[in-house]
Amino acid sequence: MRQPFPPLFLFAVASCLPVPGNNLQAQTPPTAEKQTTDPDLAKVSVQLGEELQHAGVKRVVILDLRLQNQPANGTDGKAIGKWLADQIAMSLRTSTPELQSVERASEESDATAHAPEADAFVAGTFVRVSQQLEISLTERLKDSSVAPIASIAPLVPKIGISPELAELNANELPEKIARAGVKGVSSPICIYCPLPEYTDEARRKKVSGLVTLDVTVTTVGTVENIVVIKSPGYGLDSKAKEAVKNWRLKPCIKDGQALECRVVIEVTLRTLHNR
Repeated sequence: MRQPFPPLFLFAVASCLPVPGNNLQAQTPPTAEKQTTDPDLAKVSVQLGEELQHAGVKRVVILDLRLQNQPANGTDGKAIGKWLADQIAMSLRTSTPELQSVERASEESDATAHAPEADAFVAGTFVRVSQQLEISLTERLKDSSVAPIASIAPLVPKIGISPELAELNANELPEKIARAGVKGVSSPICIYCPLPEYTDEARRKKVSGLVTLDVTVTTVGTVENIVVIKSPGYGLDSKAKEAVKNWRLKPCIKDGQALECRVVIEVTLRTLHNR
């Protein structure tokens, strides 16, 4: 078990804490798809379907996704990659019924052998960014006569780590960005960190509490890609995000060089009544 790191206070009430068979699938009945499809991937599949239709594709094979920077024969995240491909294939059948067939295969050699009539293959990679997975999907047209382009621009959405993905240990995947306070990476230090404004509703109800955010601190000390981990509600999470977007920090350092990092920020909010 990871040992917790001591808090580093950024600005009075804000602190940064380091966080610890057959490969080709048959079509699934539409009723089952509606019950099991991940909502985030369903949205991705709508956009994917539009791109495939625009390219004139009628038959597509979804290949199992791979963990980013994983060797071709690597096995890390294999179950997650299969689950993602299954979900995309199921969602695509529902969102784009104009496609004549949507199938899934573990890799392109299997798809070519079992579905030689396919017009396109969709491949992709994934990587964890805090409590999300960043997915990069690339569609490659099998026959250039289908459309005047050889491939479609990659789609790079982020999806939440659902309970199903958590059961597949998605939270244990290595992160895309370095984590502050881990493996020789320093924690960022506040230079300009104004406190968030209070909402009228929270003030009336005299609500206090922590808003916990997981953010990216860039090499120039700005804050991006803000994910809310915990909030007391009443709009305080939105106010905290607005404030943190304007923060300026000394960036994370490793081996004397500034680098982009992820860090958890806790912002304490108290009404005047409680001060």
